[in-house]
Amino acid sequence: MRMPLAVVLALVFSAPAMAQTFHLDIAPARTQMVAPWLLKVHCGTSKVEACTEILGARLDCHCGRANGVWRLSGSAQMVPYLYLGHAKWDRHEHDHLADLREQVGDYFRQLEEKTFPSAEECQTFADFESAVFTLRMDTFGRISNLRLH
Repeated sequence: MRMPLAVVLALVFSAPAMAQTFHLDIAPARTQMVAPWLLKVHCGTSKVEACTEILGARLDCHCGRANGVWRLSGSAQMVPYLYLGHAKWDRHEHDHLADLREQVGDYFRQLEEKTFPSAEECQTFADFESAVFTLRMDTFGRISNLRLH
Protein backbone atom coordinates (compact mmCIF):
# COMPACT_ATOMS: atom_id res chain seq x y z
CA MET A 1 0.00 0.00 0.00
CA ARG A 2 1.44 3.33 -1.05
CA MET A 3 0.78 6.49 0.90
CA PRO A 4 0.05 9.68 -0.96
CA LEU A 5 2.93 12.18 -0.85
CA ALA A 6 0.79 14.69 1.02
CA VAL A 7 0.23 12.19 3.86
CA VAL A 8 3.95 11.38 4.09
CA LEU A 9 4.86 15.07 4.19
CA ALA A 10 2.22 15.76 6.82
CA LEU A 11 3.59 12.98 9.02
CA VAL A 12 7.16 14.18 8.62
CA PHE A 13 6.41 17.82 9.33
CA SER A 14 3.93 17.23 12.15
CA ALA A 15 6.26 14.90 14.06
CA PRO A 16 7.94 16.53 17.03
CA ALA A 17 11.51 17.56 16.36
CA MET A 18 14.08 15.20 17.80
CA ALA A 19 15.73 16.58 20.90
CA GLN A 20 19.28 17.64 20.31
CA THR A 21 21.50 15.79 22.72
CA PHE A 22 25.07 15.39 23.83
CA HIS A 23 26.72 12.09 24.56
CA LEU A 24 29.75 11.43 26.77
CA ASP A 25 31.97 8.41 26.15
CA ILE A 26 34.41 7.73 28.98
CA ALA A 27 36.77 4.87 28.22
CA PRO A 28 37.40 2.35 31.00
CA ALA A 29 39.86 3.81 33.49
CA ARG A 30 43.44 2.71 33.08
CA THR A 31 44.71 2.17 36.61
CA GLN A 32 48.41 2.07 37.39
CA MET A 33 50.09 1.43 40.70
CA VAL A 34 53.12 3.71 40.82
CA ALA A 35 56.03 4.36 43.14
CA PRO A 36 55.75 7.51 45.27
CA TRP A 37 58.40 9.35 43.27
CA LEU A 38 56.41 8.71 40.06
CA LEU A 39 53.32 10.36 41.55
CA LYS A 40 55.15 13.67 41.18
CA VAL A 41 55.68 12.93 37.48
CA HIS A 42 52.07 11.93 36.82
CA CYS A 43 50.27 14.16 39.32
CA GLY A 44 52.45 17.25 39.21
CA THR A 45 53.08 17.23 42.94
CA SER A 46 54.55 14.94 45.58
CA LYS A 47 51.87 16.00 48.08
CA VAL A 48 49.31 13.43 46.91
CA GLU A 49 49.02 9.66 47.14
CA ALA A 50 46.95 9.27 43.96
CA CYS A 51 45.53 11.28 41.09
CA THR A 52 43.38 11.02 38.00
CA GLU A 53 44.53 12.41 34.70
CA ILE A 54 42.14 12.81 31.78
CA LEU A 55 43.74 12.26 28.40
CA GLY A 56 42.25 12.54 24.94
CA ALA A 57 39.45 14.88 26.03
CA ARG A 58 37.61 15.98 22.93
CA LEU A 59 34.26 17.58 22.19
CA ASP A 60 32.68 17.45 18.75
CA CYS A 61 29.94 20.08 18.83
CA HIS A 62 27.43 20.49 15.97
CA CYS A 63 24.39 22.56 15.08
CA GLY A 64 20.96 21.56 13.89
CA ARG A 65 17.75 23.40 13.20
CA ALA A 66 14.47 22.54 14.92
CA ASN A 67 11.30 24.58 15.34
CA GLY A 68 12.84 27.62 13.68
CA VAL A 69 15.90 27.89 15.92
CA TRP A 70 19.39 26.45 15.85
CA ARG A 71 20.55 24.20 18.68
CA LEU A 72 23.72 22.44 19.69
CA SER A 73 24.37 18.72 19.88
CA GLY A 74 27.50 16.65 20.02
CA SER A 75 29.64 14.06 21.67
CA ALA A 76 32.66 14.04 23.93
CA GLN A 77 35.22 11.43 24.71
CA MET A 78 37.99 11.00 27.23
CA VAL A 79 40.36 8.40 28.62
CA PRO A 80 40.96 8.48 32.41
CA TYR A 81 44.25 7.35 33.88
CA LEU A 82 44.36 6.63 37.61
CA TYR A 83 47.77 6.74 39.22
CA LEU A 84 47.74 5.15 42.66
CA GLY A 85 50.46 5.07 45.27
CA HIS A 86 48.35 2.50 47.12
CA ALA A 87 45.27 0.45 46.14
CA LYS A 88 43.22 2.04 48.94
CA TRP A 89 42.89 5.19 46.76
CA ASP A 90 41.14 3.42 43.88
CA ARG A 91 37.59 4.11 45.19
CA HIS A 92 38.45 7.77 45.84
CA GLU A 93 39.74 8.28 42.29
CA HIS A 94 36.61 6.61 40.90
CA ASP A 95 34.60 9.12 42.98
CA HIS A 96 36.43 11.86 41.06
CA LEU A 97 35.43 10.21 37.79
CA ALA A 98 31.79 10.12 38.90
CA ASP A 99 32.01 13.79 39.86
CA LEU A 100 33.52 14.69 36.48
CA ARG A 101 30.75 12.77 34.70
CA GLU A 102 28.15 14.73 36.70
CA GLN A 103 29.81 18.08 35.92
CA VAL A 104 30.06 17.29 32.21
CA GLY A 105 26.40 16.25 32.23
CA ASP A 106 25.43 19.60 33.78
CA TYR A 107 27.54 21.41 31.18
CA PHE A 108 25.88 19.46 28.36
CA ARG A 109 22.41 20.35 29.70
CA GLN A 110 23.41 24.03 29.63
CA LEU A 111 24.57 23.69 26.02
CA GLU A 112 21.36 21.89 25.03
CA GLU A 113 19.26 24.78 26.40
CA LYS A 114 20.95 27.37 24.17
CA THR A 115 19.26 28.52 21.00
CA PHE A 116 20.63 30.60 18.14
CA PRO A 117 18.86 32.65 15.47
CA SER A 118 21.26 31.59 12.70
CA ALA A 119 23.44 28.71 11.63
CA GLU A 120 26.50 30.98 11.66
CA GLU A 121 26.01 32.07 15.26
CA CYS A 122 25.41 28.50 16.33
CA GLN A 123 28.48 27.20 14.51
CA THR A 124 30.71 29.95 15.93
CA PHE A 125 29.59 28.99 19.43
CA ALA A 126 29.97 25.25 18.68
CA ASP A 127 33.51 25.74 17.36
CA PHE A 128 34.47 27.75 20.45
CA GLU A 129 33.08 25.14 22.86
CA SER A 130 34.91 22.38 21.00
CA ALA A 131 38.17 24.35 21.14
CA VAL A 132 38.02 25.07 24.88
CA PHE A 133 36.71 21.71 26.07
CA THR A 134 40.07 20.60 27.50
CA LEU A 135 40.23 23.84 29.50
CA ARG A 136 36.72 23.20 30.83
CA MET A 137 37.79 19.67 31.82
CA ASP A 138 40.76 21.14 33.73
CA THR A 139 38.34 23.42 35.58
CA PHE A 140 36.00 20.52 36.32
CA GLY A 141 39.00 18.63 37.74
CA ARG A 142 39.85 21.52 40.07
CA ILE A 143 36.21 21.73 41.19
CA SER A 144 36.23 17.99 41.86
CA ASN A 145 39.31 18.35 44.04
CA LEU A 146 37.60 21.08 46.05
CA ARG A 147 34.46 18.98 46.45
CA LEU A 148 36.16 15.73 47.44
CA HIS A 149 39.11 16.91 49.52
